[in-house]
Amino acid sequence: MTETTLSETGLHAIVLAGHPHANWAPGSPQQPAAALPGLGVPLIHHTLRWLDTQHLASITLVSRERPAVLAPCLLGLTTPTRHHLEHHTQGAEDLLRHTARRHAGTVLLVEGPVRSDLDLQSLWQLHRRTGATITCVLVHAERAPDAPRVVRNASGRILHVGSALELPAATEALAGITLVETQGISHVGTDQGVGHHGWVQALIAAGQPVFGLSWEGDWNAAWDLKTYARHLHETLATQPAGSYIAPDARVDPRATLHAPYYIGAGSRIDAEAEVGPYASVEAGVRIGRGSQLQHCQVLPYTRVGAGGRWAHGLLYPHGFTAWEGAGTPEDAGEMLNSTWQEPWNEKLHTWFDQVFAAVLLFLSAPVWLLIITAIKLDSPGPAFYTQLRRGQDPRPYRLGSPRGEVFACYKFRTMHADADRRLQELRARNQYGQGAFFKLADDPRITRVGVFLRKTSLDELPQLINVLKGEMRLVGNRPLPLYEAEALREDWQRTRFLAPAGITGLWQISGRSDLSEKERLVLDTYYSVTRSFWGDWGILLRTVPALIRQRGAR
Repeated sequence: MTETTLSETGLHAIVLAGHPHANWAPGSPQQPAAALPGLGVPLIHHTLRWLDTQHLASITLVSRERPAVLAPCLLGLTTPTRHHLEHHTQGAEDLLRHTARRHAGTVLLVEGPVRSDLDLQSLWQLHRRTGATITCVLVHAERAPDAPRVVRNASGRILHVGSALELPAATEALAGITLVETQGISHVGTDQGVGHHGWVQALIAAGQPVFGLSWEGDWNAAWDLKTYARHLHETLATQPAGSYIAPDARVDPRATLHAPYYIGAGSRIDAEAEVGPYASVEAGVRIGRGSQLQHCQVLPYTRVGAGGRWAHGLLYPHGFTAWEGAGTPEDAGEMLNSTWQEPWNEKLHTWFDQVFAAVLLFLSAPVWLLIITAIKLDSPGPAFYTQLRRGQDPRPYRLGSPRGEVFACYKFRTMHADADRRLQELRARNQYGQGAFFKLADDPRITRVGVFLRKTSLDELPQLINVLKGEMRLVGNRPLPLYEAEALREDWQRTRFLAPAGITGLWQISGRSDLSEKERLVLDTYYSVTRSFWGDWGILLRTVPALIRQRGAR
């Protein structure tokens, strides 16, 4: 009987770029750089080209929060591809379920960049022969000390999966490459993450067949800078990822490149600069005249000043981290900066909002006088209230998870002057429970005039000044008080800060305070990855009837 080839199976691949718990910040010996596999563009580049040789039906690249950095990796592939910004509340699980609805059958899941010589045909044949719901590639536990460990029987069926503390005697660990039968996804609860031991545990508990295939090839267990550097160097030394220059990169003829190296999309290397060996220059980077980089990785949108000498470390806007934690040069802040510039369409959008805000300010001037008079007569204190809030994090790459720029947000005062001091005593009555947001159904701090202003949203008129200053837009996600912003710890939640801060938005026209915290966050995240100029116009038009209905306004 002839074995089915991959080209006949219609196999679809999903590549998850970055570790699920990535913090998107270069690490230290105390805080490993879990994000680095996702930012290691040469590694992703290598992984995608390995998959491109396997004759798959499609490849989907899933990145977390920073799609502009990794999207160029899809260029030049012969396999049909798409890029997806992960924004689902349950991580990649929702994406896999969506893929299952579109492509019934088997899905290949690759977690992070993998340096691999694995022949997927062998994995596929084992998967077909055993009738497994999931077939996992396994590596020796010593090579993946932080990966979930497994115990399997003589036939290869996985019996148990757990951490190194739970299964200290286990000698094999999950490698991050799995074949998944989409019809078996129904056995996985919504609290288990894709590819992690929670999935395997759930399927084992449901009596589903889960098998493993040992693999002696390499695997990117890059949980610390030193290990990551080794994987990066090995990848650069392996064709085709080594000695690569993106088509739109600009290298001055007077610059010198020492193989192996990787020059990413949109990068620029000036005259007399020396790059390599073992240098990875990623998207949007500019290397100044006379700079020298050896055994380095330069993260996206970094400007490296002229005449710098950099070796054996990670360069990023405003900082440098040595691979083995040897410290940061004193002049790093002066020699390193950012190359990012706001796109022209975003500038036009901002200018339009500013002109519109100026017109609204002029037309609403009489209303301002009435509101100020009413506030002053109703209760002692100023007519205006300012609060530090976090808005948009507009740059496609910056250190740390996106938290937004801090600015002073203006409002008409709707509470008594001591409202901020009384916040802690009222926390137990928060309608969101122990969540990040704070809201009271009948807040005793609100004044009589404040009740009217909140129901009509007139308290937010002063935010037109924030729009004029370029700190907010007419449409966007609500800027959050600092204590609420700091409480958002998951990647999908912080994706909301990639969108501009706005006076109105999806949350305001969808029910406001009547929505749960999770519903609000999902709306914010959805807006951040789907927003457009005409979409904002639609929200503006729907704001008027929402104000009239006053649903959730309090």
